[in-house]
Amino acid sequence: MISGWNFFTKPPSEWLKISRERNSFFHMPAWQEVLTEAFGARPYYVLYDDGTEAFTMTVFAKGPFRIAYVGFPAGGMAGFKSFTPSLITKLHLNLTTVPLSVHLLRMTISPFSETTSLPYHSKEAWETVIPNLKRWNEDDLSSSLRRNIRRAKKNNLNVIESKPEYAEVLFKLYKGTMERHRGIMRYNLQYFKSLLQLSLKTSALKCWIAIKNGDIAASLIAASEGDTVFYMHGMLNWKYRQYMPSDLLLLTAINWAKKNNATVFNMMASPLDQSNLVRYKEKWGGVTRRQNTYDIDVKPFPAWVLKKGMDLNNLWQKRWW
Repeated sequence: MISGWNFFTKPPSEWLKISRERNSFFHMPAWQEVLTEAFGARPYYVLYDDGTEAFTMTVFAKGPFRIAYVGFPAGGMAGFKSFTPSLITKLHLNLTTVPLSVHLLRMTISPFSETTSLPYHSKEAWETVIPNLKRWNEDDLSSSLRRNIRRAKKNNLNVIESKPEYAEVLFKLYKGTMERHRGIMRYNLQYFKSLLQLSLKTSALKCWIAIKNGDIAASLIAASEGDTVFYMHGMLNWKYRQYMPSDLLLLTAINWAKKNNATVFNMMASPLDQSNLVRYKEKWGGVTRRQNTYDIDVKPFPAWVLKKGMDLNNLWQKRWW
């Protein structure tokens, strides 16, 4: 066996202890079960030889090809710990020991981590975070944003935690939101069903909905990893946009993160061409840097075919909408 990383198809005995100690959601088996139920993904639980470092690697099938994501969707190791270049090099070498052949390995590296640039092809996006979350204060927001929040509260929007029976409604809102923004549909109905079921079992995952006139006006889903809370999904019912439900839900999520002693609120990646979205995130006190998602070709020719096919599929979806 090559020294370095070791791969397990089931969580080793120490895994739950590591997850608890590092306040990890994206590397817990229950999150991997959501991805398996929704997309047929196969997880690997990866431990370093000395047991000090750990992460999940989720393998998705794309036709006859397989692409693996490290720490899907945020990247990093358990607790959102960053990789060093040497650990990544060893991971590349150790992939030959994985029972299920992987053609392409995809790693998202946060620009707010200490990892330097890597010698692999990458795609860039904007990543926006609210740093120093403990110092964040609603009173420091712009007057226009505070006005939107007051309007949402004045219009009697009721914010509650979602129930699993709302999964189909949330999926429809997600689909509508993607269509309006010409986004790519990456998640399906089963994903939302499994995700909402999981939210009942762990405090690290929250799904809020804003109710107006008995309808769901908007929804926001967030998860905690290490000392960071990640904004995972936001969906809006266009019919109720004038009541600013999305602003009220984002405020709810940030306050929940602060209350639970998070130090960073991560609003995730935005495409480079969506400057309006980035500016909106920055209005909340966000800081933006360029994020890199690296593609490591484990098997060069299949990886090349896979990447070309994925690029064509993404282009087709954008044109379709």
